[in-house]
Amino acid sequence: LEALEESGFEIEEEADLAAPGNPKRPGASDGKDGPTVPWFDVFRPSFFNSFRQFQLTLPGITATHVLVVFLELLGLAPKGTALMHSNLCRAAETLLAGGELNIFTPCYYFRARKPLDATSDSSGKAGSKADKSRQRSGSRARSSQ
Repeated sequence: LEALEESGFEIEEEADLAAPGNPKRPGASDGKDGPTVPWFDVFRPSFFNSFRQFQLTLPGITATHVLVVFLELLGLAPKGTALMHSNLCRAAETLLAGGELNIFTPCYYFRARKPLDATSDSSGKAGSKADKSRQRSGSRARSSQ
């Protein structure tokens, strides 16, 4: 958000749409509080909730990895599938950690607008480098016609 403001944008609205209890969160209705389950809960290993969460436990990861390696050796899965499985398991771990530490969100929303009178850059000089560049390229295009 700081970068947007430094670039001359005005932030009109911003929200973490994935935050538990956010009324704008998908699954909320009639402006009531949204779901209270955090978005990253699906990445939490569990032996009892669902098969998907069992896959994230150490026995689940081991079993699915052995299966993927076996299918790859038989030629039923493309080469590199086992490596991709490892990468996806690591991604699930890091998404869970990022969500628990509140350093990552998958649905950060902002609406910003550039004021119409924004002809000066943040230093107050008339016209930014991008504006001058566009003017030069526009005059070159007109002169070549």
